[in-house]
Amino acid sequence: MHSKGFLSNQSTHSNRGQITVFANILQHISHRPFLFINNITFNMYLCYNLTQYLKIAGFMAPLSTFSPRQQALLTALLQHRDGLSIDELAAVLGISRNATNQHLSSLTNLDLIDYVLKPSHSGRPHKNYTLSAQGLEQFPRQYHLFSRMLLDWVRHKLGEQALKDGLHELGAQLARDYSERVGALNGLPLKIGEVATILTELGYAADIGTSDDGASEIIAHNCVFHQVAVECGQICEFDLSLMGTLLNARIDHQECMVRGGSCCRFGITPE
Repeated sequence: MHSKGFLSNQSTHSNRGQITVFANILQHISHRPFLFINNITFNMYLCYNLTQYLKIAGFMAPLSTFSPRQQALLTALLQHRDGLSIDELAAVLGISRNATNQHLSSLTNLDLIDYVLKPSHSGRPHKNYTLSAQGLEQFPRQYHLFSRMLLDWVRHKLGEQALKDGLHELGAQLARDYSERVGALNGLPLKIGEVATILTELGYAADIGTSDDGASEIIAHNCVFHQVAVECGQICEFDLSLMGTLLNARIDHQECMVRGGSCCRFGITPE
């Protein structure tokens, strides 16, 4: 295999459209609405995968990687969701105001802390610090537990084939969001490159390559559903459907990280 270079333009998308997609798959495979599943529970599932990607990509570090003082500062803000001033934080941490300000500056630069100006008794507004949405994600979450239970429920209630069919439909539905972008290009090589870019934007850290027999490949270095896929191998049907629909091609899953591979390698055969 000869790699053509890693596509490093990594970005993330809003979860809102993807929440709708995941809701639609469950309606599809059950032929009726899942009334107990709402946007909040789907947001939990999707945020889990986004959080894992951001950690791998280096945009987000787990709480244990921060200094003890910074961990204590983040924890203090977790326990005071209405926010704290710099003087209140200094008192909680038992350090000087200047030292507290240094930690706040560092964590704010990482987008872990937000602040708003609030009026004070002296008349001068002060900064009130709170955890950002990203800051909250530094603390333990159980998104994997929820997604595993959800997929197990679907599999046991509706069967393996229904789950696979639903994941296939989900991949095809997400592909429709990108169809104009890929369809505007002429020639399969350009389309493959664009699909690799789309996958990278979704968190797969994908690039393109060529197999020993000269066939085109897409190589994904990050499985955005890895922990779920370990327990539910049908998840890969989503990836195959997404790429196959965008490229109008048969996609062969030639190597899989869940099955011990060093990457996920997808062979492409035009239809």
